[in-house]
Amino acid sequence: AVLADGAERDLRAIVEEAANAKAAAGSDQQLIGDFYRSYMDEARVERLGLAPLQPELDRIAAIRDRGQLLAYLAAAQLNQVGNPIGASVFADAKNPEVNTLWLFQAGFGLPERDYYFSSEKRFEEIRAAYVKHIENVFKLAGHKDAAAAAQRVMAFETKLAEASWPAVKLREIEKLYNPVTVADAEKATPGIEWSKWLAGMGLGRTQQFVLAQPDYFKAVGAAVQDAPLETWRDYLTLRTIDSFSPYLSSAFVNEHFDFYSRTLTGTPELKPRWK
Repeated sequence: AVLADGAERDLRAIVEEAANAKAAAGSDQQLIGDFYRSYMDEARVERLGLAPLQPELDRIAAIRDRGQLLAYLAAAQLNQVGNPIGASVFADAKNPEVNTLWLFQAGFGLPERDYYFSSEKRFEEIRAAYVKHIENVFKLAGHKDAAAAAQRVMAFETKLAEASWPAVKLREIEKLYNPVTVADAEKATPGIEWSKWLAGMGLGRTQQFVLAQPDYFKAVGAAVQDAPLETWRDYLTLRTIDSFSPYLSSAFVNEHFDFYSRTLTGTPELKPRWK
């Protein structure tokens, strides 16, 4: 902790020096300084509210068919917004000389499967708090039917969680290693046109990848095909806002902290913004 605190103080000194310097245009110091000043301008952040995210939220609101939905799932991954298709590049488990695209279950607002299904009182309380968090986020975003939308999103996530792997099973690397061709993946997971998703990711030349949890992705394909688009739009709106809430106005920062830090991890106090 002492080393981490010291490193944090040193980094603060570096970025504050950059923010106060009259550095050459286009230099690293100028870019770092501008970025830090922008982030620390809390008055402007409060004035802007949700406005910085509005173009992305408008893209979500414009989803009107399954093809647009699949295209947006690729865009969400590129924007590092949580969604049901998690993607990473790792060394191939059987050939470490080769890097391979791995696809994992993702996009849940709760940490893992047990949080959705355990009958223990602590988990039941967390689920209730999560539904309230979803409702609060939708209210802050001006959703006209925040309470009902929160229930829909929770039901949507719970259905996907049924097909997700529990934490203990995720440790079994050999079971996760399921290399498939694009064609085989499309047969195994009806509803997901992987060739189109890969193209949207800029990976159109990919011929094979690892489908870590095939049964889970079958459930995702069913959701892409059958879940109401209204529910998908609500879910993606929530995931987008939750992904960027720490950088928005205080209403969003505080709501995000209250659930994800205070309720889930017991963190009592929000860090100063510079941290």
